[in-house]
Amino acid sequence: MIQSTRTWDTRIPATLHSTVDYHYDAAGNLLYKSDFSDTSANAYQYGTSARSGNDAGPNAVAQVTLADLSTRSFQCDLNGNLTADGLRTISYGVNNKPGSISHSNGNSASFHYGPDQHRYKLLHPSADFGSAYIQRAGRLRYRIPLFNN
Repeated sequence: MIQSTRTWDTRIPATLHSTVDYHYDAAGNLLYKSDFSDTSANAYQYGTSARSGNDAGPNAVAQVTLADLSTRSFQCDLNGNLTADGLRTISYGVNNKPGSISHSNGNSASFHYGPDQHRYKLLHPSADFGSAYIQRAGRLRYRIPLFNN
């Protein structure tokens, strides 16, 4: 498949595009997506097989030219984990699970894992308040309001 189109009916809010066009290269890499990127044939740039620097390889997006013609760069670690996308910075622990995510707007979240590598706590503080979520056996057990000093 080298092209696809998705269309919504009129029940979708007017703020969304009613039609989105997707174009792909022969390897299946996205060339552009009309509601996000520029519609030029090279809006999406991919890494190389050398995987140098922050490059996750030939099928990982390295940079996108957005619809407003600004660019967003993507960085990965050597395990292929996304570490930055122009808006967020993501750090990983030794088991390739996210340890923290920081957004350019100042929001952040941190993740804590038990010995079985299941997440048991998510901390999502904001400027004045936030929440901690405690999980057990994959189910939310507690939501605790946090207050920052």
